[in-house]
Amino acid sequence: MLTGESMILTWISVGAALSFLLTYRLVGGLSRKDKDEKVRAFAVENEALKRTNSIYRERIDQLEDTLFSNKKYHEMAREIEKLSAGNYGLRSKLRDLECLVEAERKRNTRERVEYLEKKVEHLKKQLNAKFVDDRETVAQSAIIPVEIIPAGSEVAVAFENSHFQNNEPNKKRKRKWSAIARARKI
Repeated sequence: MLTGESMILTWISVGAALSFLLTYRLVGGLSRKDKDEKVRAFAVENEALKRTNSIYRERIDQLEDTLFSNKKYHEMAREIEKLSAGNYGLRSKLRDLECLVEAERKRNTRERVEYLEKKVEHLKKQLNAKFVDDRETVAQSAIIPVEIIPAGSEVAVAFENSHFQNNEPNKKRKRKWSAIARARKI
């Protein structure tokens, strides 16, 4: 039994190997034909490009001969050299001017900063002087304990009216400078 099955398996594997070899040869032959055709096509295209390239080279040589033999070419070459020299000079002048402009900006900025610093110092001095004057002119309010004031409503109204009437101009002045001081702190 085993020999029959092994014989069948042997024949099947031989058949598979033969079919693989035939398929490989067939595919290899087709791919070789395609490669040969592509190589021929590339060779033809390469030959055409060589001819075109040689035609262009001849034409370029003719144009260069015509151009270099021309008097205008020499004049144009001299003019181009003059312009490039002038361009170089202008570029150096432009760089110099840019440096001068930058230096002037820095100087102006520095002067402006110094001016503003002096102005701020001057305003601080004025503000401090004004605060000292305000402190000297504002009357010191006394702290009155609540138990001493009688509970009558007439006393409270009289106290409020006299307090607002006496300190009204001082409060306006005080408010003005306190707003400036708050703005400075912020």
